[in-house]
Amino acid sequence: MIMLFGFLAVVCVVSWMGLGRCHYGNEDVWTILLAVSMTTLVLLFVVWPVVYFKEISNIEDFKAKKEVVENFGFSKYNIERATIAQLAANENGWLRRKKYWNDGFWDIFIPDEVMELEYIK
Repeated sequence: MIMLFGFLAVVCVVSWMGLGRCHYGNEDVWTILLAVSMTTLVLLFVVWPVVYFKEISNIEDFKAKKEVVENFGFSKYNIERATIAQLAANENGWLRRKKYWNDGFWDIFIPDEVMELEYIK
């Protein structure tokens, strides 16, 4: 992800320099390249903190749900047990997806704290 930021910054600089040196008729390509790369770079800088802090919120939500499941007493009603089992399965699925994406290209968007969380049993 850091490489993507760097690449976009280099494209912006090259486009800016190319726009300054272009001859009549070639400025459209450099202008479009500069506009697209700058827009993408600005959007990434705007989106990153929003997604990152949303994931921090999701981590706290996971911890709260895990505590509820672990402190849930055994019920004589099957519907309650099924609901708790479904909640645990959904939260474990969320955690599994976040751990997968945290190891890959999108790791900058997901806090490393997600790797320390344990699945709900």
